[in-house]
Amino acid sequence: MSAISARLPLITASLLTVAMVGTVGWQGYRFWEQEQARQSQPASQPSKVVRSPAERAPEVDLANIDMFGRADAEAMAANQNTEDLPETNLRLFLRGVLAGTEDQPGTALVEDDRNRTEVYMIGDELPGNAELRSVHANRIVIERGGKLENLYFPETDDSRGLELAAVDNGDSQQQPSRAPQQSQSRSMGTPQATDERRQQIRQRLEELRERLRENNG
Repeated sequence: MSAISARLPLITASLLTVAMVGTVGWQGYRFWEQEQARQSQPASQPSKVVRSPAERAPEVDLANIDMFGRADAEAMAANQNTEDLPETNLRLFLRGVLAGTEDQPGTALVEDDRNRTEVYMIGDELPGNAELRSVHANRIVIERGGKLENLYFPETDDSRGLELAAVDNGDSQQQPSRAPQQSQSRSMGTPQATDERRQQIRQRLEELRERLRENNG
């Protein structure tokens, strides 16, 4: 009995040692098993967040956004300074202009080198393969060969072009008035021929005014 009592501490220490070794071994095995399981699985992908249509950001095409507003081509063309355009060398003579309105474009009386005076509206083709682009108080702008040119009233003192203001509500009492004189001179001949030419121009302007009144009515 005394021998067993003497060995009891050694036996207890041995049992504790075995228990500790077993516990450490079990924990090591569990750790190794978890590592093997983790390595055998594929790398996890980040989960996708599905958003509702209300939460989705709007698709914006930044390349087509006008950060500073959209340029108006017609407004830019209207504001273009046409006074510095070169003067045309066509054998055309401006005899009258009619200012445009919201409903009717500007109109011009233009005479060719054969003394034929015709009424032209913006966009009409003039003699010499030219096109009427705009009408001003003392000139018109024509386009020829892709280039803009000015056609002024004749500079002759004997005969000046006539300007007819825009017809307002069909007022038939409005009369033509003289327009400012500009470059491009031409000899008009005798005073009698000059008066006849001026009378023809006035008649054409009156016909044009009546036509506009009918269109507006």
